[in-house]
Amino acid sequence: MGPLQFTALDLIKLEDTIIACATPSSSAMGLSVLRISGFFPNNQFSSVLTPIGPIGPFSPRVATLTKIYDPKDSSVIDTGIVIFYPAPFSFTGENILEISVHGNPRIVDRLIDVFTSYFSLRVASPGEFTLRAYKNKKLNLSQVEGLDLLLHATTQPLIKVSQHMLEGNLHKEFLDLKNSFDRHQAAIDILTDFSEDIGEKDANKLLISTWYEMKSLIISFYNRCSLPLSHLLKPTIVLFGPPNAGKSTLFNFLLGFKRSIVSDIPGTTRDYVKESIFINASEYFLIDTAGIREAVDDIEDEGIYFTRKNLNDAISSILVFSLENFDPHLFNYFYNLKKPSAIVFTHTKNDYDFNTLPNVTCPVFFVNFPDIIFDKQAFLSIFDDLLIDYFSTNPLLIERQRVEIIKLFGYIADYEKALMSEFSTDLAIISTLFNQFRYSANNLIGYVDVDEILNYVFSNFCIGK
Repeated sequence: MGPLQFTALDLIKLEDTIIACATPSSSAMGLSVLRISGFFPNNQFSSVLTPIGPIGPFSPRVATLTKIYDPKDSSVIDTGIVIFYPAPFSFTGENILEISVHGNPRIVDRLIDVFTSYFSLRVASPGEFTLRAYKNKKLNLSQVEGLDLLLHATTQPLIKVSQHMLEGNLHKEFLDLKNSFDRHQAAIDILTDFSEDIGEKDANKLLISTWYEMKSLIISFYNRCSLPLSHLLKPTIVLFGPPNAGKSTLFNFLLGFKRSIVSDIPGTTRDYVKESIFINASEYFLIDTAGIREAVDDIEDEGIYFTRKNLNDAISSILVFSLENFDPHLFNYFYNLKKPSAIVFTHTKNDYDFNTLPNVTCPVFFVNFPDIIFDKQAFLSIFDDLLIDYFSTNPLLIERQRVEIIKLFGYIADYEKALMSEFSTDLAIISTLFNQFRYSANNLIGYVDVDEILNYVFSNFCIGK
């Protein structure tokens, strides 16, 4: 996905009719869907689109079998299904025509060429259909961000959160925050202009109570920003431990194919190896890392550096530790390096006294290479359950939203100090400080000049959406 080729403000001013393929079109597939949006007459494309059978112009929201012609020579390009969505009851709030044709990229290219050549349609820019939906108040800002998140989500919990946003639920939460701001603003106004009417004591009480309500909501949102976005958007599972513990063997087993080099030589893995792994229809990155020890050269030192970095950034980790010549002090070092999500003890022996192992608070598995007999799917489901637990905190997943929430949280201490010590003598200070809150809150919801925000939001959208 390349950078935006337009500014949001430019698009808001444009009234062109646009066209794009809304499905992947780089290779052959069963169907491709072209989407046209604008304020065009229902019969504008009659020279290209001819319904099969004795019917007139396309009826709203009715799938119509249609011959598609090239007006240059009246040759048939394809036969497809056309559905007309009239304004304002469409995704963009404009007239939309969706044309489903056979998924040959050459057919798609020819159709786009016909519509742009004969009807002066313009090929849509990335995200332009959704931007028009926003402009025409079919979607609010958090719904747009939820749609973007949904299109790029790689895990089932992430899909669920993005659908929650797309349904408008997060926007309602933001509106609750805005309403608390409005009530506090009203309390400031009452104390400024009407304290003599209701009594200064009651006015002050209203001011403080509305502040605590607002503060509570801000802190609640702030707590939902606590987990790093990398943990939630691209979850990783890191295998770590001392050299020659069997990390690469376990890595290959979990993947189902040989990806990492395995040998009896300690320190064979000198760099990290990263592969996608799917658990219950969610994509994770599984990372095999270099064993942590005192490096013998600069290359190994670099590999150990990335081991520590990947471990710090991971949402889950697996400590792989050999029971051969077990060293409890070394085990405690690795266990405390980062509390693992699971431990795999390797090189187990039938005569090993497992009662001598230290107490740990995570699931423990025992394997004796080269035979690995535990249930791989049951093992991996541990990490899927952990991800679901992370999402149970209802985290905020949009960086732009997090930035504004963090700003709001940062204003709390100074504002509360002024509120509690100076409101009785200088409400001008209170009003000035409160304007900082209102500006960030309005940015959060999108109730300001959002040109810069929209450019940030739509930078990740694809053409046809």
